[in-house]
Amino acid sequence: MENKSLQFLQKLKSLPEEVNIYFSSDINSKIIEELADKYNLELDLVHDILIDFFIFDFQIEKLYKNISDKIINKNDSNNFVCDFLGKLFLPVGPFIDFKVEEEIKKYKGQVDVYKKYIDDFNDLIDDENFDNLGDFLEGFENDFDENEEERMSAYFLEKNLVEILENNDPSASQKVNGSLLYLLINKSDSLSKFTRAFLINQEKLTKNLLIIEGKKEDPTIANWVKSFVKENGSDLFNNIILAKYLTSSINCLSIDNDERKLVRKTLRLYRNLIFFPDSMKNIPMEEWEIIPVDKDSVYSDDSMAKLRKASFSQEALKQKDKEKEIRPSESLVGGSLKISYENIKTEQTKKFENNTTDIEKIKELELMLGKYSGKNLERKAIENEIKKLKKTK
Repeated sequence: MENKSLQFLQKLKSLPEEVNIYFSSDINSKIIEELADKYNLELDLVHDILIDFFIFDFQIEKLYKNISDKIINKNDSNNFVCDFLGKLFLPVGPFIDFKVEEEIKKYKGQVDVYKKYIDDFNDLIDDENFDNLGDFLEGFENDFDENEEERMSAYFLEKNLVEILENNDPSASQKVNGSLLYLLINKSDSLSKFTRAFLINQEKLTKNLLIIEGKKEDPTIANWVKSFVKENGSDLFNNIILAKYLTSSINCLSIDNDERKLVRKTLRLYRNLIFFPDSMKNIPMEEWEIIPVDKDSVYSDDSMAKLRKASFSQEALKQKDKEKEIRPSESLVGGSLKISYENIKTEQTKKFENNTTDIEKIKELELMLGKYSGKNLERKAIENEIKKLKKTK
């Protein structure tokens, strides 16, 4: 049978990057120690139970059987199952294929008591997103004229934004997004400069005049933002609030579908920029954007599938992508992340797999020996190969 540790690694790498990050983190290790201490179990035993749970596709019944053999008291067994699921799997519930909350309730657990672990997970992902983006952009710095890029980006936001929003070719949005994101991460005063440039934009977005506080105003980008803020406040908003505004505001009743799309893009840009980085919370780094990009225009089915399958374990986040050739003015959204599981395995994992392969080869060669008797060349060659493999283990 294939080694359980290897099976576990293969199962883990098939899951979303958030799960990989979580289960390779210090947070996860501390939770395992908590479980071992609380239920008076050997640490290795809890590790084994976790590995089995992955290998057998999250079978709760098997988990319960495994632990009930070690914990005699039924109530303690139920509590262990709830803690195991609530602390280790509830935080990644949206990314795995079983209903963690329902299972916790089935074993008489309270979901609310595990909120701390969900918060810890969210903080971990936020930190990794910033580290990941920082690593991704690090190679650009030497060839990137920050002052010039900042000046051009501010110009687009203040003077030439409508043309970008109207353009069906996403390349213009992608190029500006690349510069905007780089500068927002690496140049602390860029956010205030970009915010000011955007909020004073006097380009006309639609045809008809706007009504703001009973007065007629030009339909400029600045006034559309002003209209939205007057009706919805200045806090970070979600898509439901945006959709309601676009369908019920008096200023949106007289615009056609094309204009409505422009207003939607403008207000999404307002949210992405003004509330950055909170506006990117819980969004995968490769999907970060300031100027909204029509994803259907950018991604083919094949490229989207590749992005979804990209793995970002903790080890991967610390490595430099040797193939980085994307400039900051190119799209971070459309950029292809050339990272595969094979490229990011730790050295320890690689050695383990190599040893496993060698053991299998040795077993096959030893079986072949039975076909050859005496001291013929074939037998000798096989024996030498076995010796070589044993020396390299």
